[in-house]
Amino acid sequence: MITKNQIKKSIVRRNPQSEKPSDKDAVRVAMNYLKRMLNVSSILLEEIDQTKDGKDWLITLSHEKLADDKRKKTINDYLTIPLNRSYRVIRLDKKTGMIQSMKIREI
Repeated sequence: MITKNQIKKSIVRRNPQSEKPSDKDAVRVAMNYLKRMLNVSSILLEEIDQTKDGKDWLITLSHEKLADDKRKKTINDYLTIPLNRSYRVIRLDKKTGMIQSMKIREI
């Protein structure tokens, strides 16, 4: 469960010269959220978009996903390059900077 303190930390900081939060800040918030929620590494930015009404950011991120393997893992399994990536779309309110949702994106 997300605490109020974590929510406050995820709010986008506004640029004093601008009314709108920076897209870079929105990506930073989305990446931090993904790290906290899923405990994943090697997060990459794939896409930045906005909703049709322009109220929310739609930020697509990817992270490494190891192959689902039933055999016992060896040290080489942890040192090799993962076979694929998992994609997530994070919806972030432009006005408040709050995360609205996180969804799996199928490729």
